[in-house]
Amino acid sequence: MSENYTAAVLTISYYGSKPSEGGRAACGQLVTIRAAHGQFIAFTDADCVADRHWLAELRQQFRLTNADIVLGRLLYSVPTSVFLRCYEHYYHTKITYILGHNLRQCYFGHAGNMAAKASVLTK
Repeated sequence: MSENYTAAVLTISYYGSKPSEGGRAACGQLVTIRAAHGQFIAFTDADCVADRHWLAELRQQFRLTNADIVLGRLLYSVPTSVFLRCYEHYYHTKITYILGHNLRQCYFGHAGNMAAKASVLTK
């Protein structure tokens, strides 16, 4: 499934897999990586609601850091349960620790709020 949107000077293509097509996240990600033809590929999950500045903020981090992959923080909407707030804090702390200590053996796919240079994913 593919849909195109244009925002200012940015052309955005949406790729994903429908439940009737197998619907697994990895399937949608592979479809996206293979079909993408832009400089960056951004991922989010089906149950995520992206902030309207989400892509601009990810792009800004690429400019500031020259990183190959940029991760954003996952936040649950307000109001939410104490359990989800604790999980949100745990998840952020885990990511910060893993990346801050360069624990490459612990790296994993973080598709909920992530963007990568297309050149990194298509190698």
